[in-house]
Amino acid sequence: MSHSRGAVQNCHRNCPQLIEASASAKGPLLMRSAISALEACQPYAMLPVDRYGEWKVLDLSFTTQDFLGS
Repeated sequence: MSHSRGAVQNCHRNCPQLIEASASAKGPLLMRSAISALEACQPYAMLPVDRYGEWKVLDLSFTTQDFLGS
C-alpha cells in the first residue's frame, strides 16, 4: 500500500484492499472515501524509513461513523 517514503503507491499491484466488511449498501462508498483520505493525508513523514518493513502494511478499520464529520 505504501512505499518507504511514506506515500501511498500508484496502485497497480498493491492497492488498499478490503479485508473484512459487514453487508452495507454504503460499503463501496466507505471504501472509496477511506482510500481518498489515505491519499489526501500523505506523505506520512512520521513513519520512519528505517522501519519500513514494520509499517509497509497497515490494517486500518473504518465504519460509517468515522465519516460523519463530528
